[in-house]
Formats: sequence, C-alpha cells, structure tokens
Amino acid sequence: MKSIKFLLIFVILFASIFLVSAYHCGECECYDESCTPDAGYSYCASFKVVCGDAIAHPKVEISNILGNYKGGFYVGDAKIKAKFTGDKFYVSKNVGDAQSYLDNHCDSNGCDFNVWTSSSQNVWEYDLTNQYTNQYTDCPIFYSWDRDDEGNAYAFGTIEYGWDGSGNCFDIKSVECFDNSDCGGNMICDNSGDWTTWHCEQQVCSEGEKSCSGNFLQECRNNDWFILGNVPGTCCDEKKTLEIIDSECGLGCFSDQQCNVLVGEENGYTNDSYCKNGDVYRKYRTYSCDNNLCSRNDTEKLVENCSQNQFCSNSTCVDIPDNSSSEELIWEKVFFTWNGIKFTLPILIGAFGALAFFLRILRGR
Repeated sequence: MKSIKFLLIFVILFASIFLVSAYHCGECECYDESCTPDAGYSYCASFKVVCGDAIAHPKVEISNILGNYKGGFYVGDAKIKAKFTGDKFYVSKNVGDAQSYLDNHCDSNGCDFNVWTSSSQNVWEYDLTNQYTNQYTDCPIFYSWDRDDEGNAYAFGTIEYGWDGSGNCFDIKSVECFDNSDCGGNMICDNSGDWTTWHCEQQVCSEGEKSCSGNFLQECRNNDWFILGNVPGTCCDEKKTLEIIDSECGLGCFSDQQCNVLVGEENGYTNDSYCKNGDVYRKYRTYSCDNNLCSRNDTEKLVENCSQNQFCSNSTCVDIPDNSSSEELIWEKVFFTWNGIKFTLPILIGAFGALAFFLRILRGR
C-alpha cells in the first residue's frame, strides 16, 4: 500500500485568479482521472481510491459565476453552482494553502474545518453576494468527501476545487439596479450616486418631459419636477403678449443669465447721459430672475463727477472760465458742496425761497 498526496494546479484563469484542485486519500491506491463537467457546469475534478474491493470516488463540479452581469456589476445576487459526488460535502473560504489545509483537516471520518459548511444535498447554489450593495472578495473552495466499506476493507478520499487565496480572489460588486430595465413597471433606477446607493424608485416623470402646474411650466429633471416659470406660449393665459416682463404672466426663468437671453438684451446703459445736480448721469438696466420670473430694474449711475470749477452742460462737464460772466455760466456754477450736494444757483434760490416762506408762516402766528 502507498500514500499519495499531491496538488494538481489547473492553469485556468478565472476572474483574474487561478482555480486549484487538490485531493487527499488514505493508505490505498489513488488514481487521478479526467473529468468532464455536466451541462450547466464549467469545471470538474475527481479521482478514485481503491482498497481491495472498496472504491471511493469523490467528485466536484462548479460553474462560472452566475448572475446578471452589466458594466462591471452584478444586478442582484451573484452565485456559483456546485455539484458533488460522495458522502459529505463542504465549503470553506480564504484557507491560503489549499493542499496543506486539506491534508490537516480531512481523514477517514470526514473533514473538520475551522470555518466550514456541510450538507447532505449534492447540488448547491453558493451565494457570493446575498444582499444589495455588497462587495465580495473571498476565495471559496468546494470539497467532496467519499468513503466505501467492503468487508474488512475501506477506502476514503477528499477532493477539492475552488480558489486558493486569503480574501483577494474576487472583486464582485452587487447592486440593486444598473439601469431602468432592472426595475419593475413604473420604476426607474437611480444610479446618480456611489454604486452602493443605486436603487429602484417610483418614476415621477420622464427625463425632459414638460407639463403645466397652474400658469407655471415645469420640466422633469432627475425624476423630479423643476419649475421653469410662466413661460410665454405654454401654460400662461396671456400667450400672445409681447411685453412679457410687464404682463400678468411674466417671463419664466431659472437664472439671471437666462433672462438676458430670453429678453435679447445684456445688462447695460439704456439712454444717453444727462445732467443732474451739476454732474453727468445715465440710466443702467439690469435683468434678474426672482421667484422664477424675470424682472427689470433701472437705476441712475453717476457717469462723471464734475469738479467745483466745472458745471454740467449737454451731458458733459465743462470748465467755468475765470473771466466769464454769462448768465448760463453763473446759473450752472457750483458755489459750494455740502454732504455731497453741489449747491448751484438754482438750488440756492430754491433754498432761500423755502426759508423765506417758512419765516412768513412763523410771523403770521
């Protein structure tokens, strides 16, 4: 009788790691044999142990990874189907050295693994992932142990097939959905965030769809309604109004820049310069989006600040000649400035007139 313990390494690249097969037999004749997997399985390993009339014949078959694979992810669970021939069946993972582990934990009564699962059923579906947003990196190995007793003779042996490693064999990512086809009726896949958050949700609207909410036009964005506002020609009663901003409907918007585009004008000056308080002014118009409606705002802006020796004439600051005594120059001359107010002759006359009127009121009491 002789003892044969050896490791058969099948150089089969699978999920970027190597599948390994190893077997262990007692003090009997052991025979390696070729193995053809049954339909639905991709890999197979078996051998035969003979002791007199006793023959043990363990066999393991496993499939490729089963599941709905899309774009680097498995939608739902990822499984491996395993089929065994023998008396006892086991699964372990991350054992490191497969042959050494087998030799130290299996004997004539079966296998005694630190981490193991045994079953009397000869067909398993082994879950690599059993919940959504799960990532699997382990290294599973499948074992079949068989024993045959004939009279005073008995034969036993264990064969294994799987992935030899310590938790670095796979990188399987399981998600609830990858796209809308993975969800049921009236459901869509929200895959906008990290893959661990992808999920099916009730469909509110179709992307880009538009509808009315009262006078407001709304558009579907990321399965939610976005208010565009009272956009002319859509939901508003005054559909033919040309002066949209000033109409009851208003001009719908969602940004200040959009108002400039819709109106066809950039922010800027709207008229020629004019004289005011001895300086040069001009009106400046801006458009803004307030509560999803465009608004227009005109403000006076100081264009040129005339000095004390100047006056504003025809929208321009003009120097006052020293030898000038014309009525126009005297009328525009700035006599003094107080708190930013330039006191020209009209302002002074008005001020003195108001003061005189006030004094007459006081005397009449």
